[in-house]
Amino acid sequence: SRKILSIKKAEEVYAALASSPFVSLYGRNSCHEDFAEFITIKYLNEKFGQKFSIVLSKNERTLMEFNPLKSKLVRKRMNELDQFCSIN
Repeated sequence: SRKILSIKKAEEVYAALASSPFVSLYGRNSCHEDFAEFITIKYLNEKFGQKFSIVLSKNERTLMEFNPLKSKLVRKRMNELDQFCSIN
């Protein structure tokens, strides 16, 4: 069964994600998942203008918002990704 994180624990988890070079928690599972998540989010953003952000909220109040494609650590990895495929 799945455990539901408390909002405090979720904030800690996503704060850790925000200080990492990964675009999602799922992408942290393996290099394959990381590549799939990264290219999908980058493609949807660049090709279709689809914004991606992770928002934690409680009682309709935003507690935290993280846009991975604006992260310096994630952006440093974009050159690596561009070596594999070009999104035009």
